[in-house]
Amino acid sequence: MTINRIAPEQVKEAYEKTGLKPMQNGWFEISTKCACGLSAVLAAEKGIEWLESQFRLRRSRSYIASERLNLLPSYVTGFTSGFDGGVFFHSEGGTSALGYEDGKAAWEAVKHLAGGGEILNERNR
Repeated sequence: MTINRIAPEQVKEAYEKTGLKPMQNGWFEISTKCACGLSAVLAAEKGIEWLESQFRLRRSRSYIASERLNLLPSYVTGFTSGFDGGVFFHSEGGTSALGYEDGKAAWEAVKHLAGGGEILNERNR
């Protein structure tokens, strides 16, 4: 079985294409033009307006990323934890571990674009 993954280069290109800035601990903040890695990839593929409309409908962000990027839900969970600098529990293993490593690598590839490190969304300030 082939597991779809998100490469750090794909995330970096998404930020460059959309003009969004990287953020941790949140998915998307239109007011500050900040997004997590998966939201940036979604915006690059579907458009910022589409992303905003999906989030406005209050659909699960993880579900949107999984469905639209054709990623396993466990991979999305791992990726977001890695991107956000979270702790990975080794008992989770499998695709979650792959997602965690990819998310962590993606943050390292784009954190310089955040302009000084971690950017938190309004909810976490």
